[in-house]
Amino acid sequence: MISTLLFAVYGVMGKRRCARFGGVVVTCASFLCGGAEMLFMILFSRLPMVNKWLAGSGLELFANIPLLSGYSWNTLPWMLMICIINTGLGFACYFKAMEETSAQETSLVFFLKPVLAPVFAFFILGEVISWNMGLGIAFILIGSLLALLCQVCGRCKNFRKRLGHKSEEALSVQLKGLLALQEGADYAGGYL
Repeated sequence: MISTLLFAVYGVMGKRRCARFGGVVVTCASFLCGGAEMLFMILFSRLPMVNKWLAGSGLELFANIPLLSGYSWNTLPWMLMICIINTGLGFACYFKAMEETSAQETSLVFFLKPVLAPVFAFFILGEVISWNMGLGIAFILIGSLLALLCQVCGRCKNFRKRLGHKSEEALSVQLKGLLALQEGADYAGGYL
């Protein structure tokens, strides 16, 4: 839940910075800051006192994070794809879209990620979409559609009166969808 709140703040603050510096610059700056933070945390976890505390607290995974091991010519293409295509290009497009539209619209489109992940997992990995995950996908799509229709219409108040919905209800439908998806992910082993 905290990560959801922090990502929402990240999106809103990113919108402010996009207006001033542009989406690509905001993406680069956030990646550089994130990389520096991760490097600091890796080095900090290697201090004997911190390492011992992490290992004793059941957080062994964070006690000895490898910095430059595990890379080979076989893994290099995958690392480049994950770093450049998936993450770099994905976030550059996200902030570029935020430059052109509102933070609300960009975030609504970003909500398609938890819809697409189980669908891709179904087709590519053969994973099963449970009934509650399917219900969550439907809620997210309906909530996003209602919120986008309200924005696109231009006559938001009249549109809401005709449908009998408020935009808060559309967001509530999205939240129900996310909760159903999370329950499904927890049940299926958590790949979201």
